[in-house]
Amino acid sequence: MTSAPRTFRTVERSLLDLRRAGFSQPIHLFEEPGAAAKLLPGVFRHRNRRQLGMWPNWARAARFLLAETTARWLLICEDDLFASPAAARTLAKGLAKHDGPDFGLASLYTSDHNARLHGETRPGWQPMLLGRNNWGSLAYCFSRESLAAILATSPVKNHDSPVGTDSLLGAACIAAGRRMLFHLPSLFAHAGGGISTMGTPDKAGFSAVGFAAGPRSKLPLVSALMPTARRPEMAARAIRYFQQQDYANRELVIVDDGPDNLARFVARDSSIRYLRVEKPTSIGAKRNLAASIARGELLIQWDDDEWHGPARIRRQVRPLLDGMADITGLGNPVFFELADWRFWRYGLAAFDRLFPAKVHCGTLAYRRAVWEAAPYPDVSGPEDVLFLRQALSRQARLTAVPARSDFLHIRHGGNIWRGVPEYAANGGREVAPPLWTAADERFYRTLRKRLATGSRPTGRARSR
Repeated sequence: MTSAPRTFRTVERSLLDLRRAGFSQPIHLFEEPGAAAKLLPGVFRHRNRRQLGMWPNWARAARFLLAETTARWLLICEDDLFASPAAARTLAKGLAKHDGPDFGLASLYTSDHNARLHGETRPGWQPMLLGRNNWGSLAYCFSRESLAAILATSPVKNHDSPVGTDSLLGAACIAAGRRMLFHLPSLFAHAGGGISTMGTPDKAGFSAVGFAAGPRSKLPLVSALMPTARRPEMAARAIRYFQQQDYANRELVIVDDGPDNLARFVARDSSIRYLRVEKPTSIGAKRNLAASIARGELLIQWDDDEWHGPARIRRQVRPLLDGMADITGLGNPVFFELADWRFWRYGLAAFDRLFPAKVHCGTLAYRRAVWEAAPYPDVSGPEDVLFLRQALSRQARLTAVPARSDFLHIRHGGNIWRGVPEYAANGGREVAPPLWTAADERFYRTLRKRLATGSRPTGRARSR
C-alpha cells in the first residue's frame, strides 16, 4: 500500500478494509513524509525520507515486492479505498482462471469511467482495452512475472513525471504484450470526494460500478434530515458532504420552503429525497416532516450551513448500533468565524457549562423511537435544544461523541443563533483549520468575500 498526505486520514480504515475483505497476507506500507499511520499486526512500514510523488513511491513499492518477497501474486493499492467483503476470494478465482504467459494485471477498481468506455454490463472479469485512458491504480494485482516485465518496458523507463500511474501502466502493458482485466461489479471503491492526495482535484467518473461494501441488511439505514431555505449554494455543499460519507446505507431527506429549487443538485442521486413546501415553515416543522417520510430506523440532523466530515455519520451512529445510547451528539466542536477566518474551540469545562447536555444540539443522531415519542416543537431556533430536553426527560440515553474532524460549526452572519460566543472569555483557544478540501476552502473564502460586501446568507434552515 502506498500512502501520502491526504485531506482526510483514510489509511487505517483502508488497512482494516483489506483485512475484512480477506487479504490476510503481510502488508507493506510505503509512506510519504507526513503520512504516518497506526499499524495493525502484519503491517510493515517503509518511510520515504523525502517526498517522492505518486509514481516514484509506487515504483519503489513494486521493486521492493519483487526483490524482497517470494509471493506469486502482488497487489499494489492506494490508502484511500473501500473493499468488498468478497474481494480476496473473487480475485483469487479470477487469477486462477486467467493466469497465463500474457497476463498483465487485474484491476480491483472498476470506475464508472472505465465501464462506460467499454460499454460492458455483464458480471465477472472482462478484458480492459483502454490502454492509456484507463483508471485503476487504486488497486492493481500482478503476477511476479508480469510486474517485472512491465517495469522493464520503455514507457516505464522513460517516465519522468511523479504522476500518471494509471496511463503509464496501461501503456506499459501494451508495450509488454500483456492483458489487463477489470471486474464487474467493482471489488474496490475509491474514497474520492476530495480525499485524494493533496492538490489532486476530484474527477467525474470516480464512482465504483456496482460496488457493495457489505450486506446492507446488516447495516441499518440512516436517514439524514436537512431543512433548508434560501441557501442554495450552502445547501449544495451540505449535499456534497452527505455524498462523501463513508457509511454506506444512508439517505438524505431535504425539506425546502425557500424560492430556490435544489432539484438540479439531487437529480441523479437515488439516495436523496427532496420535498418542497409552498409556505414558510418553522425549522421544527420541517425536521418533523423530514422524519415522517424518512425510511431509516436511525435519524441524524444534517444542517445546510455546516461543514460535515466524511466519517460523521459512521462515528455518530456507532453508539446507537452498539446499544449504548438512544441519542448521540458531537461534543466540543470547532467554531469557524468566517468574517475574520479564525477557528476556535472552547475549553472543555466552558463547553460543558455553556452546553449543559455536553453536545452541540445541531448534531443530534437518534433512534426513530425517540422522535416518535416526542417530535420537534413547531418553532425555529431552540427546536433542537427543546427536542433534546424532552427526550432526556423521558430517560433517553445520551452519549457525547468527540467531534474531532467530523464537524465544523460555521458562523457566517446568517445563523439563527445570533449570540456572541466569547471564546477567549470561556477558555477558548484558536486551532488549526480542518483537513478539508481545496474546493471547500475556495467556497468559504468566496462566501467570506460576499459577507464582507454586506451580502449575508439568509434563511431559516437551521437552529444554531
